[in-house]
Amino acid sequence: MKKITSLILSVLLICVPLSACKTKESKPSSNTSEAQIKLIAESYDIWKPTPEYYTDRYKFCVTDLDRNNRLEVVVSACIGTGLSSFTSVYEVSEDFLSLDVCGYLNDESYNKVKADIITNSLDCFIDPESSQPHYIFVDHIRNGYSYNAKFTVDLTFDNSTIYEKVIASWENRYEIADNSDGYTVDTKIESVQGEEISSEDFWEYPEKHYKNFEKHTVSLKWQDTYNSDEKSYDASEAELISLLTESYGEFSVAPAKSIEELKTIDAQLQLIADNTSLWLSPFYAISSLNTTPSFCVTDLNNNGRLEIICAVKQGSGISTTSIWAEVSANFTTLVSAQKNFNPKAAPDIIVSSTDCFINPETGERVYSFFDTTRASGDHSAHTLGLLTFKNFTINFEPIAICESIAQTPDNSTRTKNFKDIDGKPLTEEEFDCFAESYLKGYEKHTAAFSWKKATTASQELKKLLKESYKSFSVK
Repeated sequence: MKKITSLILSVLLICVPLSACKTKESKPSSNTSEAQIKLIAESYDIWKPTPEYYTDRYKFCVTDLDRNNRLEVVVSACIGTGLSSFTSVYEVSEDFLSLDVCGYLNDESYNKVKADIITNSLDCFIDPESSQPHYIFVDHIRNGYSYNAKFTVDLTFDNSTIYEKVIASWENRYEIADNSDGYTVDTKIESVQGEEISSEDFWEYPEKHYKNFEKHTVSLKWQDTYNSDEKSYDASEAELISLLTESYGEFSVAPAKSIEELKTIDAQLQLIADNTSLWLSPFYAISSLNTTPSFCVTDLNNNGRLEIICAVKQGSGISTTSIWAEVSANFTTLVSAQKNFNPKAAPDIIVSSTDCFINPETGERVYSFFDTTRASGDHSAHTLGLLTFKNFTINFEPIAICESIAQTPDNSTRTKNFKDIDGKPLTEEEFDCFAESYLKGYEKHTAAFSWKKATTASQELKKLLKESYKSFSVK
């Protein structure tokens, strides 16, 4: 990434006032929150989501981000497996009689970056001199196995215009190293000034950048009117008023919580529940998905910060697709993790238990998983691999393979061949205990997981997340 010497803002959307259904002649102005919410509901045709694909899932919330006592309705979606965010903001006009669409000014140096705004909690830093709030979001971008990035985005709102600028970036580029399907990783973590920073400093950077500002926590409440049967966003005015009122009732800007409050298990589970756009919504974009994904909550690396794994196993070839995210180092953000998997071996992660090996000197945890694939009924392969989770990256290293080949048309006779990843032959007994011999000197334990079927019902989701984590153990 080129060094940033200046931030150049370019207008992506010009602020254009749009009239709501009511006019000055037909209705006197009112600045009460109830009247503004009614106006927003009456203006639904203006801000109603119009998704390009039926898999797009838009949500909305009611805020007063610029604190001018004129409410906004924010409409957003985090779409696709690459996590592309699309956001529009509409604000009640100065005369409280119409709804205006707000402009977006973006950082031209990072013109593909747009904040992943669908979260129920975020940090905000308020300038003590101007009282201008700076809202801190993270934008996640990924392109398959080849690219994964996280950008810390500073969002401000003033004069009916949204301003976004990147203040820190973390980019990982993966390249195939050789014919063994291995990867080399080029990682760059930089501040807005172009200086290199550590992975730990990346999460603390907003506090350093705004060290003289007052830190607050913002609460949002995201709603939607998506009808999965009709694949539409239809809702009555009464329904909208109820959802809008509930959303605005949850909006607040309060002094930031302490690290002790944020790191509790309940607070981390709430953070995971508040950020389904990162780990659950992307499955909507998988057109071949014909089953409900499952999830489990873990602490694989034993660092006190929880992970959420969402996965589905399907197809005659037995394909496992998974999405991982972990609570950030400052416990304020959920972070999409990068999968550093061999393209030919993705672990079948949906299991109730597996072996876990712990390095007695460093405490590092290594988990063994299999990847079962089959090209047809007469040929299948079982790849044994070792999984580690560190620094928001999941590594899966294949170490041995069992190939099962049918010798007769009715599959009554099969031949099994065992070998290590370098092709050295193994006996079946050696294959069965290969992970233990490969990690000689490590302490062997059993890891237990509790997988739950995914749901978008918030109360049920929180209950299932808690049950899943309580059942996770390494003994």
